[in-house]
Amino acid sequence: RSVFFYYKDKMDGKDWSTYDDLKPYKIGGVLGYGDHEDLVKKGLNVDFAPEAGMSWKKLKAGRIDLFSENELVGKESIKNILPDDIDNFHTLPTPAYEVPLHIMIDKNNAESLALLDKFNAALKTVKANGEYQKILKKYNVVQ
Repeated sequence: RSVFFYYKDKMDGKDWSTYDDLKPYKIGGVLGYGDHEDLVKKGLNVDFAPEAGMSWKKLKAGRIDLFSENELVGKESIKNILPDDIDNFHTLPTPAYEVPLHIMIDKNNAESLALLDKFNAALKTVKANGEYQKILKKYNVVQ
């Protein structure tokens, strides 16, 4: 789930439904992030930085209005880069996009199939014992 982060109350009460809704804002981007380059193709004003840490600092400083990032990665990045400000970063309600996660294996490799069996058994266990839901809740993942 990729979302648009903002700092403090700058975007409180705002949301978007089309990319045209985001045209008035300066959006932080990272060079080489394909989804950020796609924002330029959609006609948005994207201010690129060489790495994500710089975009987080630009967002805090008010040099950009929004920064698109995977929600969990973003929260962890803020915790590591700007830990004193973690409560000042928020997200717009509508995600930029959501894609399911998958595990890929080589079905022609016996070791891969055994690993998949172990993975599925462990996943079943953590779902059955409630740990899965605790993890989702801890990271504010909606399911």
